[in-house]
Amino acid sequence: MAASEGEGRADSVARYRTPPDGVRALGIAVTGAGRILGQRRLQAERTLNCYAGVLVLRGSGFLELQGRGRHDVRPGSFFWLPPGVRHRYGPSPDGWDEYWVLFEGSAAAGYRDLGHLGAEHPVAVPADPDETRALCVRVLDLLTEAESLDSHMAATSSLHALITAVGSGRGRSADPGRARRDIGRRALQLLDAADGPVRIGAIAQELAVSRDTLITAVRRITGSPPTVYLTRRRIDRAKALLTDTDRPVALVGRDVGYLDPAYFTRLFTRHVGVAPSVFRRQQRR
Repeated sequence: MAASEGEGRADSVARYRTPPDGVRALGIAVTGAGRILGQRRLQAERTLNCYAGVLVLRGSGFLELQGRGRHDVRPGSFFWLPPGVRHRYGPSPDGWDEYWVLFEGSAAAGYRDLGHLGAEHPVAVPADPDETRALCVRVLDLLTEAESLDSHMAATSSLHALITAVGSGRGRSADPGRARRDIGRRALQLLDAADGPVRIGAIAQELAVSRDTLITAVRRITGSPPTVYLTRRRIDRAKALLTDTDRPVALVGRDVGYLDPAYFTRLFTRHVGVAPSVFRRQQRR
């Protein structure tokens, strides 16, 4: 991205777009993308009015975010720059190679609520660096070709994939939250095996953790607290039974853990939008 401190020349490509209203209505729209090879300049302190993301391919440096301190940036790192947050960053004297992307939209708030876009860790380590790089290249390529509605929508789709590929920033083997994820996975096994009412406190006791720790661990993996996750999973199983078998609705509810047919029907209708019998008629193939 544009830089203004230090010396050195870099091989730089930048493309910008002003998305049509219909694309903005999707919740996220790409407004710029670029590549800088051999960047040796430091980004002066600034505040953006949109989101930015930076992937460092080669070299190392630092990132400073207002209220969140200074962070090391190493090869393969990815960092997000939220709008309205003062920041500065840049490479060590040897320079670095980077891809960058700009975007805006209301859906960003939802991603941050799920721990993405730097909400938990300012500097992320993507699980698959090659995929992350390929998505950055894809976005830049789309902004380089002739502008069209299709290219805007494809860039938005690639950005969603990029946000997912970067993830929450929690690393793998060196992640201090690894134990919590293990707790979450063990909790999911117990939840998936349950065939009736579930007491979250009992599961927490079995795993020797507090109720709050259990809820946080499950939410970080699934995006939902345990009871909501379990409901979603059971409804998914019910959908499959409704479309793949001729079992009565009451027995389908019992099969997925709900002994009261009326309660199952109300719950299914609230989450799906139609009653189980209607869903069966609509989706039967």
